[in-house]
Amino acid sequence: MADRKDVFEGDKTFLPGIDIDLPLSIVQTRTCEQYIDCYSKAVKEAADQGDSQTAAVYCFLQIICTFGLSLDTPATPFMPMWSSPAEGKRSLVPSDLTRNDIDAVRILAKQTSDPALRARLHDMLWETTNDHLAGSEAARCYGIAAEQLDLTDDWIFGIGPTVPVWRSESPALLFPSALSREDQKRA
Repeated sequence: MADRKDVFEGDKTFLPGIDIDLPLSIVQTRTCEQYIDCYSKAVKEAADQGDSQTAAVYCFLQIICTFGLSLDTPATPFMPMWSSPAEGKRSLVPSDLTRNDIDAVRILAKQTSDPALRARLHDMLWETTNDHLAGSEAARCYGIAAEQLDLTDDWIFGIGPTVPVWRSESPALLFPSALSREDQKRA
């Protein structure tokens, strides 16, 4: 991991002073897929104001939000948002994160109160470090995020919810062996 370039290009000492939930205040559907545009706008605003540290944090979070969930492949639960096999290119995935990036994720995971973002950040820690506590927290937060998305207005009679499919899946199903039996029963 030391040979790769850091995805997070900011200074970690500035992380605690940045409100990472602020750009998400305009979103109604609380999913990481919806946060990509919020963070993109926030990056531009911070850069326009000359705040390179905030721009770097929002850019990093935007990238993390682009990691696509792949529920069909438990061994690799995240996939690139885009890929071009002919050119050998793809967007980033959790395995592209460096140790410095993972340290930044660990700090950011403690800062957000948004369940979907908190779940994603803890899931990154689980995927990159096999931190069982982070994995358990990811499962708990995914559950909270799913409950917030389970709104009657999003249901079509006879069909079911029209919100993203992952919301009805427990992420604990992706890594049940990592959780205790008690955690598996709750998930």
